[in-house]
Amino acid sequence: MSPQRAALWGLTLLLLVPSLSAAQAPPKVEFEMDGYWRTRAHAFFNLFDKQFPKDGGRNVDVYYLEDPSSIPQEFVDGWNTNHLNYTQRELQQGYCYSYPAQCRQAIKHPDRTHWISQRARFEPIVKFGDRIKLQATIDVLDNVIWGDNENLAQTPLFAEVPSNTTPDGTVTDAIFIRRLWVEWTTAFGLVRIGRQPSHWGLGILAHDGNGFKNDFGDSYDGATFDRIVFATRPISVVRGLASTFGNAPAPDASKDPFILAFAFDKLVNSAPTTFRKQLTDDETLSDENAEGDAFIRRSPIWLSDAGDDVWETVLALMFRKENWELGKEKKEVMDLTVGFYLIHRWQAASNSKAWIPDLYVNWKFRGFFVQGEAYWIVGNTEAIAPTIDKTTQADLFGTVWRAGYENPAFTGLFEVGHASGDDVIITSENDVFSGRPLHSDFNVGLILYEQMLAQRTVEKFVGDPDTQGLWSNGGVYNSTYINPRFKFRPGDITEFRLGLLAAWADEVDGAVIPTLDREDGTNERDDGNITESKFLGFEVDVGVHFTWAEGHIMLSFEGGYMRAGPRLGRMTQYLDPADGLAPTPYTKAQYDQIARRLNNIGTLQSRVAFLF
Repeated sequence: MSPQRAALWGLTLLLLVPSLSAAQAPPKVEFEMDGYWRTRAHAFFNLFDKQFPKDGGRNVDVYYLEDPSSIPQEFVDGWNTNHLNYTQRELQQGYCYSYPAQCRQAIKHPDRTHWISQRARFEPIVKFGDRIKLQATIDVLDNVIWGDNENLAQTPLFAEVPSNTTPDGTVTDAIFIRRLWVEWTTAFGLVRIGRQPSHWGLGILAHDGNGFKNDFGDSYDGATFDRIVFATRPISVVRGLASTFGNAPAPDASKDPFILAFAFDKLVNSAPTTFRKQLTDDETLSDENAEGDAFIRRSPIWLSDAGDDVWETVLALMFRKENWELGKEKKEVMDLTVGFYLIHRWQAASNSKAWIPDLYVNWKFRGFFVQGEAYWIVGNTEAIAPTIDKTTQADLFGTVWRAGYENPAFTGLFEVGHASGDDVIITSENDVFSGRPLHSDFNVGLILYEQMLAQRTVEKFVGDPDTQGLWSNGGVYNSTYINPRFKFRPGDITEFRLGLLAAWADEVDGAVIPTLDREDGTNERDDGNITESKFLGFEVDVGVHFTWAEGHIMLSFEGGYMRAGPRLGRMTQYLDPADGLAPTPYTKAQYDQIARRLNNIGTLQSRVAFLF
């Protein structure tokens, strides 16, 4: 019997053991509604250069000419004197930068990036007595940008109907049922079945994206799984057996500090492509169904193709003791949580098998606290290999630890985190894949990870659909960071926040993390010897948060400034005119101005939220 079937049968038999208690009256049905509405305004400065913006390595033209032949011959002659082997585009851009009034702007103020997003989250709960409840998560206008961003109105001035466009440019449904599950308490423990959130520890591996957990910024995604989970305390099992098969008094399960949970997930049942890709005679990739019936998914036969199924099992064991009385007189109180989380994930189609152990610690005593989480992902897969039927080994490590002190008026902590990276990104059979970000909803700062490195991963992996899952989406990526943070609460409704962030690259891959030029004119990629600084940058974040109406109304103002370090390499995509390697549309003086602008990035943000 396969492991997944054995796990399903075990859970089913456990759930079907009847309780021999006396018949009770029909349960009382109750309805509750939790959730929030929030809108957040973002403004960034110098994410892109205002005169010579680039989208990754691709130039973005600020100006364009409706009639290129209108360029005066006198200008063309002068351009020919100083430039060789130029393109028509370079000539047009050079003319427009010299005489902007004669051209039209294709993009205005690219150095000023601003938008307003919104979301309403409704979490209805239907309770059937004290044991059973049905719960859903429904998102309305989920991170939708204010305004018409799809040209629904032919004339923008007359726009009246906003679109449902998200920050990544996709259009989403106005109403999205994100999660729906049922849970009930049995004689042996808690059972939850359905599409449900997943959260563990600090949230660097599994983060549910719920609420407002981050000191800066918001959560946008959240981990969601189609899952069957059974959670119990070992004493609860004894209690259940006693109440089911005997008349002996049951022990008090609430005093048991141990929690044990088993989960079974079905991650993929059928991929968008029904059958596996295969090598053809000419060694190109071809899908088995590419030339067959395009509507084969209308037939249940696709449910028979188990090759692309992805399965997952989860084991969690936790010791949690709150208000632990210490000493003979029991005057000291301590909180301690230690948890171990083990995931096994596999897929036959890509010969993928992965094991993910995760350790979590949370200790509090006399206002002092230590919190930490560390995971290790090991295994092998062909899903992200450079060529078909080639295996990539996975060896990924991520960790975050923090220590600090907290009282009603002050919180101070020092945090250090690490996400392993790759020195070479999947280019040969023997590569070991190590570059995975921490969860995107575990926010660190407002600029470096949320914007700068997130854009870099998009630029690197946008061309191949199979690698778009490697986008960092704002998570900590290929780096080690320190992030001391402080909170000051002078009253009941006001909190001031300060965060300092410094980060260093873990590995230099030459793509997301660029190689740098040396003073002798050589580049690190020439010999693969990394000699220059790995410093990515320094960031300062500040915020003031207000809470009114017993916590139902929240207003915040946040700002950040980042000074890019040399390893972020914001100028590596620009040619220095002093090198004379190729004609550039900017002079040496303009090049130096670009460097000053691009290495200083800022943001201002504000959020209004209503919690219910």
